[in-house]
Amino acid sequence: MLRLKSIGIALSIICSLCFVINSHAASITSFSVYAGDDGGSGTTTSASLTADEDISFIDWHINDKYKFSSMHNNGTRSVYVYLGMYSGDIKGKKYRIRAVVSFVESSDEEASYTITVYKPKVTSGPGPKTGAYGYSEVSSLYFNGSSFVMSGSAWACNDTNETLRVTAWFRQQKYATDIKDDVPVAGGLDGDPRRDPPINEPLVFVDLPSNQRFDDSVDSILTEFSIGRLIGENETLFYDAHTHLQVFGHIDGKHVEDNWEADSEVKEFTKDDNPD
Repeated sequence: MLRLKSIGIALSIICSLCFVINSHAASITSFSVYAGDDGGSGTTTSASLTADEDISFIDWHINDKYKFSSMHNNGTRSVYVYLGMYSGDIKGKKYRIRAVVSFVESSDEEASYTITVYKPKVTSGPGPKTGAYGYSEVSSLYFNGSSFVMSGSAWACNDTNETLRVTAWFRQQKYATDIKDDVPVAGGLDGDPRRDPPINEPLVFVDLPSNQRFDDSVDSILTEFSIGRLIGENETLFYDAHTHLQVFGHIDGKHVEDNWEADSEVKEFTKDDNPD
């Protein structure tokens, strides 16, 4: 009887171990979403996901709304799924991507990833007077939780036989609200300050020889555009970002000049623009 009792205890331990092993839950081991800038008609978006067990299908949710399901063959543990086209904004447009994975043998598991899609403002083309090709861009103007950040770039290519001169500047401007008609206007400044070079920063022109290229860019967090806190519940702020490329030269004894300007336009920022 003692021996039979010992055998029974041993079998009980083995069954308990089997239960522990079989109760292993599947998990998502990596998840990321890829998106570029919106060039005018949206940007393609795709997701990469891996798991430690075979995937049956995945339900995809965008901003907490079900969009579609992707089906996968037995043995699949790594997937790359096209999610569609998504529009952007100069301030950045956020999309929360949630993947709910159904495994072949285990219970569901889910993961989320948030992307921000920007829609740059661009001016480009050949200069009608100098013959140079210019490109001016405001890539983004967003609030990072403390400061207003501008990102921009400019370049010029001299396809002529003449040596030209070139410069670029980047400018942010804070605006006030006109109480009379509620239209954002330049606070305390005359004219359009976006077009003017930054105050106390003299322009530096450099030579642009024939068949050469000039490049400049900015990704700035400037002290004067920092509020040091989140935007308040009933607070509204107005900001603008501007990129300016200027090329000039002397052709046939005459001064010629071309300008390429990209502007975000005055944007309204509220608590909805605070980072998550």
